[in-house]
Amino acid sequence: MWRVPDSAKTFESVQLQHAGETLTFAVLRSVQRKTCAVVLDGRGVYVAAPMSQPLPSIAEALAPKLPVILERDSRFRALQGRPTRPRQFVSGESLRLLGRPYLLRVVDGDQCGVELRGTRVFVTARDRYDVQAALEEWFKEKAIAIFTERVAYWAQRLGVTHGEVLLRSQKTRWGSCDRSGNLRLNWRLVMAPMSLIDYVLAHELAHLRVPDHSPAFWSVLRGVMPDYQARRSQLDRDGAQFTLD
Repeated sequence: MWRVPDSAKTFESVQLQHAGETLTFAVLRSVQRKTCAVVLDGRGVYVAAPMSQPLPSIAEALAPKLPVILERDSRFRALQGRPTRPRQFVSGESLRLLGRPYLLRVVDGDQCGVELRGTRVFVTARDRYDVQAALEEWFKEKAIAIFTERVAYWAQRLGVTHGEVLLRSQKTRWGSCDRSGNLRLNWRLVMAPMSLIDYVLAHELAHLRVPDHSPAFWSVLRGVMPDYQARRSQLDRDGAQFTLD
């Protein structure tokens, strides 16, 4: 069974057959979920599903997507296998903004603040916890400004009217868009290249034209972003890098 979040006390599971082998996925249910989907993030691979959807229905919906699921999991495991160490929030560590790398420079001081100078991000703080908090706030400020501008652009391209642009700290999603056009976007996405930010925004706004992931939806998205598949693959491959953890 694929690893699931440690916070999951109990969970159901769904089994799928592939190449004569039985694959077992944990199922985590949520009242916010309308459809089931395989989630792949820094905590593992599992199925997120609505509270009321029966397990046989979940298995039926996921079976056609199994080849893509396995491909994504292979890429994710390769990425996770690279040697890493927990971030210490000290000078010399690397940060990313819009896909570009920057070096962190920490300066002792009581007045916390963040300043971007060339290829360095200077953070004035008392300790590592203040450094982390200051960086998160700084990234959120950058995110809301950039996302708001790009949402307006893609809404015009798609011919839709959007609502509020809201930042969230989702662990399993890059974004969502409700029927009123309100977008809830993971602030960590601002660390990704603009091409990937645009993919997420265009994807979510396209749901205002087609609410599901039917062929009609992908046709709409392809109409404004012909290379969306390449962008989606890159986000699947590199997404685990866009974090402050």
